[in-house]
Amino acid sequence: MNRSLPAIALGLLLLGAAPSSAQDTSAQGTLGGYADLVARVMPSVVNITVRAEVTPGHFETMLGSGFIIDPTGYIVTNRHVVINSYSIVVNFSDGTRLPAHVIGHPPATDIALLKVDPPHPLPAITWGDSDKVRVGDKVLAIGNPLGFGGTVTAGIVSALNRNTFNTPYDNYIQTDAAINHGNSGGPLFNMQGDVIGVNTILITTNSEGSIGLGLSIPSDDARFAARELRAFGHVRPGWIGADLQAVTPDLADAFGLSDTNAALVARVDPAGPAAAAGLQPGDVIEAFNDERPHDVRALMRMIAEHALDSPVVLTVRRAGADIKTTVTIKEFPQAEMVADFPFSLASAPKMAAGDLGLRLVPLSTGTRSRLGLGADAEGVEVASVPAESAADRAGLREGDVILQIQNSPAREPDDIQHAVQRARQQNRRDLALRVIGASGPPHWVALPLASE
Repeated sequence: MNRSLPAIALGLLLLGAAPSSAQDTSAQGTLGGYADLVARVMPSVVNITVRAEVTPGHFETMLGSGFIIDPTGYIVTNRHVVINSYSIVVNFSDGTRLPAHVIGHPPATDIALLKVDPPHPLPAITWGDSDKVRVGDKVLAIGNPLGFGGTVTAGIVSALNRNTFNTPYDNYIQTDAAINHGNSGGPLFNMQGDVIGVNTILITTNSEGSIGLGLSIPSDDARFAARELRAFGHVRPGWIGADLQAVTPDLADAFGLSDTNAALVARVDPAGPAAAAGLQPGDVIEAFNDERPHDVRALMRMIAEHALDSPVVLTVRRAGADIKTTVTIKEFPQAEMVADFPFSLASAPKMAAGDLGLRLVPLSTGTRSRLGLGADAEGVEVASVPAESAADRAGLREGDVILQIQNSPAREPDDIQHAVQRARQQNRRDLALRVIGASGPPHWVALPLASE
């Protein structure tokens, strides 16, 4: 993935693609005030050599990093380090080399769990609490960059909750501690010697070297994945049976919310726990067991990592009032898993103001069939959208179906017009519409009501 900035082209790179031409060497010298800490944690860090099938019949040797989480030989690394592996060898700080096998590497997160059979107990790391990490905290990264094993770099936490749009759970810790190819899967330590992250992504220039922009998976998420893999061989994410969507500033205005720290329900599975709890499209989830998520990704992580078959209390805003409902977290049905992660993340583009630009007609039988809607489904069909109108810029297209307006169903074209009139009388800038079309599942858009 490449991104452009005014003066420099940045690339988003996984770190595990270091070639094996360089020989493993030990870091030389000392790090002053870090020396005692490094001496204590270094034995728990490992270098990983992977022989992988990169194309059918073509094998390549790659290098990565990892760390011991249990004295009996369990090791955490990145999924992308070991995927398609033919053989894996773990190199320990004392020179021991042991073959490893993969316990699991779930596609929803870039974490893998390995197992070796050591002749004696191994020195294991201590997990830290990534929720307590603050911007500006000092950190150490230890790993196997470019094949130079046992390399230590120091820096600070530069930012939190970074999103690369790879999964709905993205919550990376950004650090300026130098990391390069081969650091993948290695630990990010705090000053107490606890692991608070798993080094995973390098953001770099075209030269593909470190420029002080590295991303690490938070330890809380990595620990959850490792625990599930060890116990079950796969990760069992929690599920409530609802598609959730980010609350944009426009949607917050449309629903009369004071901020965007919530998640909007776009669809409810009629057979899921959310439906049993009475959750409805258009509900805004504001709190999970009294803990307020700062965005939709945080709520998805809360659901995914919560204990299965246990109830949680959701605080929901519906039609301007707060209500509480109890939902029981269930395991995500394997048959419904999306290709790379178990939640679809609906999104809506930014809208510009202007003429609404909509011609609406009653929902036809043909459109019901085309979109897979039931014979009794209610909605209003978009017959035309003039170019450059606000509706066009909002992403509405001919053939889309408006299912809901705010918290009310859309049954007739007049329902839309009446909702527009009411919203304007209330001095609302935007009207929330729940839409389904050929482009994807039901999602919410905020349609502007007046020119700016």
